[in-house]
Amino acid sequence: TRRVGAGLDELVDAFARHFVLPMRRARLQIPLDRFDLVDLLHREGDVRREEHRADGVWIEAEYPLRYAKNFMPYVVRKESEVAE
Repeated sequence: TRRVGAGLDELVDAFARHFVLPMRRARLQIPLDRFDLVDLLHREGDVRREEHRADGVWIEAEYPLRYAKNFMPYVVRKESEVAE
């Protein structure tokens, strides 16, 4: 119900199925101390490739534009430059 929030997850899922969010595709180099961002990509985006290296986590992913400011400092290549 509205008062207790019951059914809220189902409502969010229904919106997600019917509305397409604008996405950005990029290759990112996430520092090893920012696994919160890696987690965010896995929860909210579509991780296509992930490689753990000594210099960070290298990820090719699509993510909702609303998170672009979170990832901007770590973009190595923007969406049009990411290989299929």
